[in-house]
Amino acid sequence: MTLKDSIFKYSVSTEIVINTPREQAWSVLQDFSNVHSWAPSVSDSYQIGKEEKGVGHGRHCDIDGFGGLDEIITEWNENEGFEYTVTPIGPLAPSCSRWSLVKLDESNTLLAVTLSYNLRYGLLGTFLHSVMMQKKLQRSLADTGEAVKARVESQSLKSEDTDGYRFAASLAQ
Repeated sequence: MTLKDSIFKYSVSTEIVINTPREQAWSVLQDFSNVHSWAPSVSDSYQIGKEEKGVGHGRHCDIDGFGGLDEIITEWNENEGFEYTVTPIGPLAPSCSRWSLVKLDESNTLLAVTLSYNLRYGLLGTFLHSVMMQKKLQRSLADTGEAVKARVESQSLKSEDTDGYRFAASLAQ
C-alpha cells in the first residue's frame, strides 16, 4: 500500500530544513528500527520480521500515551526516503507515512513527512479527531521533524568537532 495508490481522508504534514548534506540525514533515517533514540514520543522500538533494511523491514514502536504499533516499509529509495504502513492505534485506522529527503544544496536538506490516515470508531472517532487528535498529530509530526533535525545536526557537529580536533592535533605535532 503506497500513498499514491491509497485513498485516505485525512493527512498531516511537516517540512523542515536540516543543515547537513542529504547523506548525513539519511544515515539517521535509514536506521529504521532505532527510532526511539531520537523520536520524542517513542519510548522503545525494535526490529520485527526478517528483513534488515528496505522493503519488508519492520519495527515495533511503543508510543507514550498510546500503546504499541507496528510499521512495515513498503517503499525504499536509498538516500531519498521511504514509505511505510502503520497498524491501527487509538482512533486511527491503518495508515501510511512517507518520509522524503530533498537535496537543497551541498549542505542543506529538506525533510518532508506526511502521515495519511482514516479514522475508526465512527462518529466518536470523528469527534475525537476534530476536538484534539488532528492538532495533536500535527504537533507531534512537527516535533518529530525538529527531533530529526536536532539528531542529524548534532551528529554533524560531532563529526566537525572530531575533524577540528584532528586538524588541531596535526598542527601541534
